[in-house]
Amino acid sequence: MELIDRFGGLLAGRGDDGIRAELDGDTLCIDCGGCGQVPDIRSGECVRCVVGRISALGNADRIRLRAGRDLEVFGDAAEVLCDLASLDRLVRGAASSTGLRCGACEHSCKRIVEEVWEDFPEPRFSRVRGRLMGFRAEDRRCVDCIQATYRLLDQAEIGLEEIRRKTLRTGNTGGWR
Repeated sequence: MELIDRFGGLLAGRGDDGIRAELDGDTLCIDCGGCGQVPDIRSGECVRCVVGRISALGNADRIRLRAGRDLEVFGDAAEVLCDLASLDRLVRGAASSTGLRCGACEHSCKRIVEEVWEDFPEPRFSRVRGRLMGFRAEDRRCVDCIQATYRLLDQAEIGLEEIRRKTLRTGNTGGWR
């Protein structure tokens, strides 16, 4: 089963939405009361929120979504969400390290990463690579930045493929209840 079938979309924007979360031992507890949605780990919005909280607070063996009726994610399902959060931290961290001049550039690493994550769960890496190929660097710093962005895209694409393979290998040991 594909990653998108198992975990929906994710990694898009994480704003200050007022949803509280905390680590309690090996469990990440997320209070979904302020969300306005029913917790459903198969929905893109829910997974984006969970991955954002894991990225911010750290990995957990269990993830409890608190609402009228709690939903707990555990085993391989929780591990894959944590893997996605680790990839999210890696990519966003690397992309945010651009300088002031780069931040204004439409081809900055940060903007390219934001654009590719917009298409998740099926990011179109080739589209942003095509955009980068059409960019003519002004100086050596731009060339270095573009090369670093290509490397980061490669890393993200390989990371997502590894996570997809892992979901296929692990089968259904774990899940949610």
